[in-house]
Amino acid sequence: MKISNVFRFFNTFPGIFLLYLIPILVIIFLPSPSRIAVFLVLFVLFLVVVYKNLSLALFHIYLFSFVMGEPLLTLEADLIQDFVYFETPVLLSIPIKISLRFVIFLFFVLSLLISKNPSVETKKYFHKNFLAPFLSMFAVVILVCFGQIFGSYKIRYGFYFFQSLEFFLVFASVLFFLTKNRKDSVVLRKIKNIFFSFVVFSSILEGSLSLIQFVSKNPTRLNIERVFEVSYVLAPETGGFRSPGTFGHPNYLGVISGMFLPYLILLLSFKKIKKSTDLILRISILLAFLGLFLSFSRWAWISFFIGLLLIFWARSKSYIKILSEFVRKSILRILICAFIIILGFTIAERFTKFSTLEGRVEVFKIAIYQMQEHPFWGVGPGNSTIALGPFRQNLEGYIYSLKGAHSTFLLIGAELGIPALIGYLIFIISLAVTTFKNRDTVKKSFLLSFVIVILVFLIASLAYPLYVWDPSIELFFISSALYVFSLSQKNPFLEETL
Repeated sequence: MKISNVFRFFNTFPGIFLLYLIPILVIIFLPSPSRIAVFLVLFVLFLVVVYKNLSLALFHIYLFSFVMGEPLLTLEADLIQDFVYFETPVLLSIPIKISLRFVIFLFFVLSLLISKNPSVETKKYFHKNFLAPFLSMFAVVILVCFGQIFGSYKIRYGFYFFQSLEFFLVFASVLFFLTKNRKDSVVLRKIKNIFFSFVVFSSILEGSLSLIQFVSKNPTRLNIERVFEVSYVLAPETGGFRSPGTFGHPNYLGVISGMFLPYLILLLSFKKIKKSTDLILRISILLAFLGLFLSFSRWAWISFFIGLLLIFWARSKSYIKILSEFVRKSILRILICAFIIILGFTIAERFTKFSTLEGRVEVFKIAIYQMQEHPFWGVGPGNSTIALGPFRQNLEGYIYSLKGAHSTFLLIGAELGIPALIGYLIFIISLAVTTFKNRDTVKKSFLLSFVIVILVFLIASLAYPLYVWDPSIELFFISSALYVFSLSQKNPFLEETL
């Protein structure tokens, strides 16, 4: 077999899927973080050769890093600081960690900056189509930076600050990446395959890992799994085990799985799919459902099923046909019937017993109080959890489970300030206005999947702190960038083929 044919295969959907699967199998068996880092560098160089594009290679490895739960680097030394906004100043120890996806994202942005400058035509195109969401995210980045200068907290320019910048730069970076390549259908098709291969691969990985965790009732201790204590993931009401996947907490697994499923369901509706790809999609849907279910995350279930209802409302005829074909085999029917029965009992139990409601309401109040006390710059990136201390006794359990405000919106407002929250809301409103203006196009095309994924995240973020601790907010911004770009012109993301 010729080398050129091998590289050509690795640029197709099945080939890129293998480019996610093979390195994860290698990393699982590597004995140390240093060797993992060396392997990843070599793998990036290999991807550059395969894709013939540095930014494509780094975009691939950036998505790949989403399933790497453990930080790339953990320093032994601790940072000791006191916080001036405490009623009684106290000393706190904060471990310094650097996540893999943060490091990869920096290199991805650098690759965009060092590549040839965009033409005047590209700048005009970007300005015309993406001005409102881009400016809102740019405003949030500026406000986060100003908070480090004018905020009333002492810890400045720490890792959480830089990670916040990363999150709010994802949308603009990916959108710029797409815009620079908007006339190159070959590159856009590669981006499409890289992204959706990641969705399929991650669904299979997280679903499989969650099943192993649930059966063993213990962590797998694999290199890709974020370390967690079993007591940390047990349901407070029943003591039942909840699988966290690679993310270290079941709620994050539930939300990520719920965001993957709309993509998978709509990909299955494509007309031009090979049989092997069709089989992989069906397996990924089953495992994504399994990951969502085994997270036993109530709000993740609600978020996904609202999205599912909207899919059926928009495309009812085609999806009833897809589901009937999906369950046509007797074995699948038996499995799905058993799953529905178990799901019914589980949902009944999860939604009739609440032991954390009082604590959640209290931390909501604390977050609002923090916003009132520090309206412009917040209490600082990553500091809202620590600031719970002055407001309640014996908060250790809540500090490590609720992680501050149990809402992404309140968390952003408390840590970054009300102006930053307003900028974030303007970004969401701009997406909603764009969707309303193009509702007929969205309803009939694959664009619907982006809208449902964005909606699932936003509903989930009402009750979960999807910020700093997991990659769901980055998946939200990537999906948003792909969505607004695909609305602006015809491109391979609208082609119903893989």
